[in-house]
Amino acid sequence: MKLTRRLTTFLTLTALLLTLSLVLLGYYISGKILHPDTRDYDSTFQLELDRKRFTQEYYDSLPKEEVYIQSPYGYPLHGVYISNVDAAGTIILSHGRTYTLMGSYKYVDIFRKRGFNVLLVDNRNHGKSGGENSTFGFFERHDINAWVDWVFEKAGNDTLVGFHGESLGSVIGLMHMTVDKRLAFYILDSPMADLSSTIGHSLEEDFGLPAFPLIPMTSFMSQVRTGMSFDDVSPLEFIGDIDTPVLFIHGADDEYSRSENSKKLFESHSGKKKLWICPDAGHTQCVIVNRAAYDRTVGEFLDSIDRG
Repeated sequence: MKLTRRLTTFLTLTALLLTLSLVLLGYYISGKILHPDTRDYDSTFQLELDRKRFTQEYYDSLPKEEVYIQSPYGYPLHGVYISNVDAAGTIILSHGRTYTLMGSYKYVDIFRKRGFNVLLVDNRNHGKSGGENSTFGFFERHDINAWVDWVFEKAGNDTLVGFHGESLGSVIGLMHMTVDKRLAFYILDSPMADLSSTIGHSLEEDFGLPAFPLIPMTSFMSQVRTGMSFDDVSPLEFIGDIDTPVLFIHGADDEYSRSENSKKLFESHSGKKKLWICPDAGHTQCVIVNRAAYDRTVGEFLDSIDRG
């Protein structure tokens, strides 16, 4: 009897310790996901210069207007507006995770030469924008909605507005589809189809940790801390109800968000769509590996959009 009681006590304590460890690990991982180590604004500018994404002369030549608006959640949102004479519309550019709008400058000329005004935005908790955490579009979609409002107020209700996002920016674009039907098109570079699957893959491949039960616990901790569970960020679940034209772009060698994500989203999307898988390109590297093909693909897609 004593042995049985000791065994029961041991098993109970072991279960409690394992549960506590799971809770603490889930809390830690959720913190890393919600509060990424972001780069500051000036360092990303210098990094883009060093990488020769643009030159100082090109940057200085652009007719830039620094803009601040208010998020629906009360913090400031920062952007840079680049006007174009007799513009055919406006494109909103959304950057990747941990970076700033400086990462979007490499796309500016692709749209300017086709007659677009360009609005580059710092996403929530990135660059010069406020916000206490990053939520893969759960809150950011409403920030983009505020930017769309600003564009229409500036350019008029009849203007054509589109969206281009890379990595995190592409997921924000996907989530934005659920709250705003005014955009004429989306260009999504390196998106993910489901947050749980992407983070689970990263845990297993990069850290050797099991997706289960870590993903459910981490998702629960995220929901407790912000109101967002991972199930709330699953574009594959709703893309079939979206008919806005979408261009999906993905690097064939993307190890962070595998190209299968874009393929699944493309197959499920119900509207006008185009898919380009760029050979020999990693995460968000398509425009770097083959800029000419990137430019051509975007141009052909834009030519197919009804600008009525």
